[in-house]
Amino acid sequence: MTWVIKTITWVMKTFITEIKTVISEIKTVITEIKAITMKSIILLRGIMDDDRT
Repeated sequence: MTWVIKTITWVMKTFITEIKTVISEIKTVITEIKAITMKSIILLRGIMDDDRT
């Protein structure tokens, strides 16, 4: 009976670890999107400033 509990515990731990990995990857992607957005805004501002002169 104990091997059933050990197996369930192992599966849960593995599952939680996988979820943590996915969450950290999503955070990385969000950070990259923010960086790209900021660069785009800076580029657009530069283009708009060029049009004014």
